[in-house]
Amino acid sequence: MSAATGWRSRTENADGTVRVDDDSLPWLRWRLADDIHRRLYHDIGAEVSPGVADGPGDYPIGTPHCRQGDRPLGVLEPMDQWLDGVTPPLGGWSEFRRWSFDRLEVASWPTRRHLGCFHRRGKARYDLMFQLCVALQAGSPASPAGPIWAVDGSGRAATDMITMLDGLDVVVPADVPARFLAVRCCGRPLAALRTDGPVYTHHGGVEAGELFVAGAGVDDLAVAVRRLARHEH
Repeated sequence: MSAATGWRSRTENADGTVRVDDDSLPWLRWRLADDIHRRLYHDIGAEVSPGVADGPGDYPIGTPHCRQGDRPLGVLEPMDQWLDGVTPPLGGWSEFRRWSFDRLEVASWPTRRHLGCFHRRGKARYDLMFQLCVALQAGSPASPAGPIWAVDGSGRAATDMITMLDGLDVVVPADVPARFLAVRCCGRPLAALRTDGPVYTHHGGVEAGELFVAGAGVDDLAVAVRRLARHEH
């Protein structure tokens, strides 16, 4: 299944209108985040972060890996809160995206002078790793639309992920913006995704960034990570 087909099947009705129900709400937010990354991550470094809180709270939007500093750009709330008390246009995804971007004032975000910023480099893959994180969560039989997390070195949350990474001799830097995204399955760590390409499981790691450049799709990467996590060959 292509990424586009996957998004549509989870966020749109058969007639192309935007679907709003308990099952679609997490996917609506993930799809908006993906659209923000596609348009603004490499340009200005905009990242929609799940945050380190152990639950589906607000997603702060900022530029943590930009040489100009971490600019707070807004907050993408859980969709039940985002849609509470308003009447969004639901005729199609493009219309809903434009309405949401207008609420976030996305048009005011772009700035200049990003030459030399990390997000302009080829190894900057936050956008890809966020997509992969969602694809892995979609394949989790226990919680197909549960929360995802960011992992940093503060010890505030995701301690099981940090323990897994420690066992692989992977350093989680302290006092820097989060460089990992996390996915669980059946209450246990499934994978920790470093935002420049590597993915780690209890049974080792895989360089998702290199596989992507070699032609693998996001769904292919998700299959490879799940097989590694299950110790399949």
